[in-house]
Amino acid sequence: MNTILPRLKFFGAINSLAQTVLKLTSPGVPDFYQGTELWDLSLVDPDNRRPVDYKTRTRLLKEMKDLEVTQGSAAVARQAIANLADGRIKLWVSHQTLCLRKERPEVFCKGAYLPLEITGEKRDHAIAYLRSYGDEQVLTVVPLFANTLMRGKAEMSPETVVGLWNDTAVTLPDGFAATLKNIFTGESLSSGEGKSFLLSEIFATFPVAVLTS
Repeated sequence: MNTILPRLKFFGAINSLAQTVLKLTSPGVPDFYQGTELWDLSLVDPDNRRPVDYKTRTRLLKEMKDLEVTQGSAAVARQAIANLADGRIKLWVSHQTLCLRKERPEVFCKGAYLPLEITGEKRDHAIAYLRSYGDEQVLTVVPLFANTLMRGKAEMSPETVVGLWNDTAVTLPDGFAATLKNIFTGESLSSGEGKSFLLSEIFATFPVAVLTS
């Protein structure tokens, strides 16, 4: 049990982040249970009548926003991964994506939804789609079946990620941006020929990705 529990927590966290990103960027209005900005380990649907520890959430968000100002988004991402157990990474993902929805309302209210094909050896282990409106584009990419993909190895180092994805990539259609920015890490990614983005680069420093033109 001592060896299984850390794996359950780790891959449960990856799955939770993927689900959070999907509901925040898919067509429709995202819905949050009150108090689930951090991990919620309930075995049933969370009870909205439970008291919420707003002080902890306010403190964690302030710490991350202050760190972003002084050291950039990449530093926040590293800190969030290093403190995976306290749930700040989910709060960061939710905050950044909600801010993006506020900044680009047309993309999410009126924008097109285009599922994208994943190519390569691990193509069955990721989901990708594009939301677009006019010149604005938002690319979402999340891992699928992470435990199987990583063979139960609960580790998120860049070296591990490169070996996991190999040649797996997502290609944007013609006419879309060839350079995108990750809203969680602040990193910019440029595609190769055919506007193809390697998943080993997309997931190099963070387990989920929302990229903007």
